[in-house]
Amino acid sequence: MRKSQLLMENCELDYILDRYLVENRPDDFFFIQVGAYDGVTDDPICGYIRRYGWRGILLEPQRDAFLLLQKNYSDQPQLRLLNAALAAQEGVQDFYTVKDVGELPAWSGQIASFKLENVLKHKFAIPNIDNQVKVERARCFTFNTLLDQAGERKVDLLQVDAEGLDFEIIKTIDFTRFKPRILHYEHKHLSDRDRDECIFHLVSNGYRIAVGFYDTTAVLTNNHFWRWITDKRVESGVCAHARGEGY
Repeated sequence: MRKSQLLMENCELDYILDRYLVENRPDDFFFIQVGAYDGVTDDPICGYIRRYGWRGILLEPQRDAFLLLQKNYSDQPQLRLLNAALAAQEGVQDFYTVKDVGELPAWSGQIASFKLENVLKHKFAIPNIDNQVKVERARCFTFNTLLDQAGERKVDLLQVDAEGLDFEIIKTIDFTRFKPRILHYEHKHLSDRDRDECIFHLVSNGYRIAVGFYDTTAVLTNNHFWRWITDKRVESGVCAHARGEGY
């Protein structure tokens, strides 16, 4: 892959959003968040949501985490919260999580996947994880269904955190209909092959890529924002106070 196909090495989402919101109204922003968890823990966009009142759909398949998500965003009526997941087909699927028993790492509640092996690979930190796994039934939607129900003209941001299934989710997108202007996903749990194929898939659909330490950001190139963000340094600080604020 040519160097020109990368936006910038180690360019994080905050950098992209800061510049995007200078060019676009911060209070006219629609997003879809896949794997929202509790809306606070390690969440890259919760500060923006609260500061600017962003509209969005947030999906979290874990029941306990979803209850916390509802509580944490109870004062944000413009958000649609779904106890559900994204998939290629609608229906109900088995979903694997870790039981909240014993002394577990603080991040164990974020271990959840449709693939059992993605949960069990954390055995290095939870030696008895084989006995800690529980199965939930997760309702699944497709992207097209979400868009039909939302009735939005544009999607500014698609945020994905799917514990190693990020590429599987991205592959379900019908890019002839749905092209978020910014797409941000976690790549640290992807295999090297899936990481490369995901980048190639996005570049083939009109995106340029920014690779961070744990995450990748893709920016749609069919509008002037792409050229503006790579040609200018913006020091306005329009979003400086939004970053990292949970409340």
